Amino acid sequence: MMNFSILTKPIERFKEISGMGEKFILFFCILIIVISAGFILYNHQTKHIIAVAGPMTGLDKKNGKAMIKGINLFLMQESNSQVLDELNLEIQIFDDQNDPKRAIQIAKEIVSNKNVVMVLGHYNSSTSCSASEIYKKEGIPSITSSATADDLINSNQWYFRVIPGNNMQGRFIANYIYSSLKKKKVAILYEKNVYGQSLQKSFEKEALKLKMHIKSWGIEPKEMESNIADIISELREIENYDIVFIAAHNALGAKLIASLKYPGASFSIIGSDTFSNELFYQYLKEESFQEKACPGYHSENIYALSPFIIEAGEEKAQQFKKDYITLYKDIPSWVPAAYYDAIHLAVHAIRYAKIKENTDIAQIRQNTKNCLQGISSVEKSIKGVTGKIYFDKNGSVQRPFHIGVYKNQQYIPALSQYQPFKDAKNVKNIIRKILKGEVIKIDKTYTQKVRVVFTGIDINTISELNLANQTYAVDFYLWFRYELCETNLVNIEFENTVEPLYLDDRDALLLPGVTKVLDKLNNGIITKAYRIKQLFKNDFDFHPFPFDHHKLNIKFRHRNLTNNKLTFISDAIGMSHKKSKQLSISGWDITNKICFKDMITNQSSFGDSDLFNKENTIKFSRYNAEIHIKRKIWSYLVKNLFVMFMLLCVTYLTFFIPPDQFSIRISICMSAFITTAFSHIKTGSSLPCDYILAIEFAFFGVYLITAISILISIICYKLYQVENNTTFSDSTKTQAFDRRKMTTLFGLIAHPVTILVICYFLYLHTG
Repeated sequence: MMNFSILTKPIERFKEISGMGEKFILFFCILIIVISAGFILYNHQTKHIIAVAGPMTGLDKKNGKAMIKGINLFLMQESNSQVLDELNLEIQIFDDQNDPKRAIQIAKEIVSNKNVVMVLGHYNSSTSCSASEIYKKEGIPSITSSATADDLINSNQWYFRVIPGNNMQGRFIANYIYSSLKKKKVAILYEKNVYGQSLQKSFEKEALKLKMHIKSWGIEPKEMESNIADIISELREIENYDIVFIAAHNALGAKLIASLKYPGASFSIIGSDTFSNELFYQYLKEESFQEKACPGYHSENIYALSPFIIEAGEEKAQQFKKDYITLYKDIPSWVPAAYYDAIHLAVHAIRYAKIKENTDIAQIRQNTKNCLQGISSVEKSIKGVTGKIYFDKNGSVQRPFHIGVYKNQQYIPALSQYQPFKDAKNVKNIIRKILKGEVIKIDKTYTQKVRVVFTGIDINTISELNLANQTYAVDFYLWFRYELCETNLVNIEFENTVEPLYLDDRDALLLPGVTKVLDKLNNGIITKAYRIKQLFKNDFDFHPFPFDHHKLNIKFRHRNLTNNKLTFISDAIGMSHKKSKQLSISGWDITNKICFKDMITNQSSFGDSDLFNKENTIKFSRYNAEIHIKRKIWSYLVKNLFVMFMLLCVTYLTFFIPPDQFSIRISICMSAFITTAFSHIKTGSSLPCDYILAIEFAFFGVYLITAISILISIICYKLYQVENNTTFSDSTKTQAFDRRKMTTLFGLIAHPVTILVICYFLYLHTG
């Protein structure tokens, strides 16, 4: 029989030394076992891999890098949320070099890994279509944010797309040319591949409906390299057309423009979505020495479609842009924004796919796909950088494209955009608007022309910050730039001024604090600028006080025109050209400045009996400028809490004062209590809030410490009297002495422990 004395002797020895009971030893052993088991289970947690496939090397590597930048930004921002650790996610990157044959090899490699749950990519339609059949066969859900061929998703329920497809794109461009640009003779140059041919097909189908005069040329990229002179000679006929639509990838599109376009040409150019990413302009500069020597020689006034324009996005988009520039020192195109949303969707789907331990990989992939398919309505949508994301029955996002134009080597929103709307009540009104170019109809979807007002704010000073009243004075320049029209687009009202403030340049008199500094008309473009100094208000959150940070807002909207008629967009060019001012507010650090547009929504029947039982939603485009400020905490703590800190130190010293000096100990504790109470009342009365502040945990802690100190002083004094009372026995005196020592020791320990607890609660409220 085995001798267990080797195992039991150390435990017995431990019991002898520590004096601990058997129950404690048993508990200690169980605790060690539980911790060890948890550590083992954590390290054996199922790994979930998300494969990212795209052109990481080769001519189109910049697009691949843009994909990765958007994905990495999301992962960095979520690194502190513990979601990634809970899911045990890993990103693996695969390089397909935009080669369909290589994409097939990579797809086979991806599906062979039984830990791959999902694929993000591929970048191009051709590579995505080549790999899609393999993913479909193996049942791996895939999300692309750049491949727009409709065949990719129409016949594959495992593929999802967070941007609209080529069918919508081609038809939208045809309608935009016809309705907004008022052009009817269109030359189409398309690349002979899946991407270009699908765009050309959908464009021609819609153009014929609109009775436009069109002619198409299909171009092989390889032929462009070897027979460029013959191709350009054949394409000279495009000078007889009003506009040229180019449906091609970056490289071929740049070659065509460098060969065909010149300043003063009789035709305009509009490109597909590939023209709106950062790689296109890089190719154009490489192909055109004129563009290098004279910036804008070829690029100026080129129109291009885009799935998303960041300047037209709301707060999340502007914060994405700010974070992207901070991290990568570069301005993002729609590509990293769309792949930021793709990884967001992927993490969401894996998280809520109800994956259990030891679940079969096929079931995990199926659950993940089902979760993506469940994002099928506005109510279930995921709020992304590019907007609210939800899928139709084919797994694609359906929303209008944005139209941008190149100005000063920057791609910016065009002055006319289109947004979806529903108006089935007045058919004659719809027909009239279609004829005027105000409405575009694609299938059963109506989109209405929205006037874009480029808006910029240049802040001069911020002063008179009053936390009690939650007000602040801002001196700033405000400007608007828009197309000449009959409607007054500057008839705006501010939402958060202390006194009512509005602008209406048709009024002869301006309100106090408002000065018009510019009113200019140039080539049909109006620019108006004002200098404004007003007192604004906002609701501040004081929960983390004094670790608080606030937003100083300037908000305004048009007084009459709703969102389907007018939208404000930040003037990226105008604000990028201004000199950066170093704003300062005494006692505060300015951490961020951001401008964005959002929606303000109201519901009303207007007293119309036809609307009594219906939802009548009124939406206005609202422009927001936010200055984020954070308190300079150390200066505040030194000025306001130094005395409290010294009182805590003195209170701690009372435990070393002889117990017979009872009055001195009590006086010190009461002084600390009264001083703290005075500071507490002063702080509470200076802030307009009825909830507990973070600083109040410090006050409560001091109250507790002083109460403990007073109680211990009383107990020690009573025990001291017993020690020195001749009527008591020696054993009673000794017992009183021991109790006094233990009570004092308790105070010496409880005092710093209470301070640590206070610091912990303050940390939780620092935000």
